[in-house]
Amino acid sequence: LFGFRAAGKSYVMARAPMGFTLSCPAMHAITHCLAQEAARDAKFFAYVDNVRFVGKTPEVVKGAMDRFLALCKDYSITVNQDEAISPHETSLFLGQVTDLKQKTVKLAAKTVDRLAKWKEKCHRALSADQVMELAGLIGWASRVLRVSLPSYYIVIKFFRRRIASGAPGAPWPCVSEPLARWLDTLIRNDPVPVRAAQAPTDVYLYTDASTIGFGAVLVRRDTILEFSHRFERSRTAPEINELEMEAVRRAVSYFADIIKTASSVTILVDNTSVAYALRKGSCYAYRLSEQLAEAHREITNASGRIPWYVDFIASSENLADPLSRGKPLTLFSSQQSRLGARKTSIQTRVLVPA
Repeated sequence: LFGFRAAGKSYVMARAPMGFTLSCPAMHAITHCLAQEAARDAKFFAYVDNVRFVGKTPEVVKGAMDRFLALCKDYSITVNQDEAISPHETSLFLGQVTDLKQKTVKLAAKTVDRLAKWKEKCHRALSADQVMELAGLIGWASRVLRVSLPSYYIVIKFFRRRIASGAPGAPWPCVSEPLARWLDTLIRNDPVPVRAAQAPTDVYLYTDASTIGFGAVLVRRDTILEFSHRFERSRTAPEINELEMEAVRRAVSYFADIIKTASSVTILVDNTSVAYALRKGSCYAYRLSEQLAEAHREITNASGRIPWYVDFIASSENLADPLSRGKPLTLFSSQQSRLGARKTSIQTRVLVPA
């Protein structure tokens, strides 16, 4: 039984998800939500035998803990007080340490020690089970520290191939260096800010690509800016996923000065593969993964610590669709109403082909 109370409501998970596929993402989602809630208004934290208390002052936390212990005594509930800790400013839960004062999260010391031990032996021959264990640990730690996965595409490919084949063996020669660099990044364990709940989006960036060109539309309050680029020659349809990812990268680069001043950015695409890859941070196709890494770097450089999100929309809702096909931007009345933007406020900025 797993339960917690936050924002005046009680939550319970009657059956905790277990198993290699679901448990890590599910537990990370829980710890992330708890960290968000704790960072909102809590300053101190205490722990008694898997029961946690948070509050703004040590007195509030200790009072709640004392009342809980008295209740346990009244109902003859056994409590392991040897594992109890007094109120302090950090919270350790499922391998994640949340600093309530600095509003940051990082990996627990035991997790860092496990990563360090893996670095010592990861160049040796590994069984499929060992590769699965290493992949799960690295993937989970990267989610906590928000390490971008596209740069480690070849390592992820090695993990996937070795687990699928079930054959033991040492990492491929091209995997050793990026795997060691990935582990070093995680072992360094730099604290990252707790992400707040999604803030109202300040900037919407629509992007699209076709076989003849790119298009992008940036919407900010009552202003709409457009960007388009036409190819010197038509591209083939099988390249469309790569073209869509390149459209995102170019649009973010082009509007970087505006994005840097935003409070949050939502990127809207009508390609499911691109939307999924941008959200997940990795994909299986090699060329698309290279472009994904470039797009992530462009977004990170433009947004800094500004939160950014990715949403999938239908082609009929994508304002950039006509621009990618060499047609002028047209807003229907329903789109104008939804965006709160006036057709007369459109400012056209066209990128001249190199």
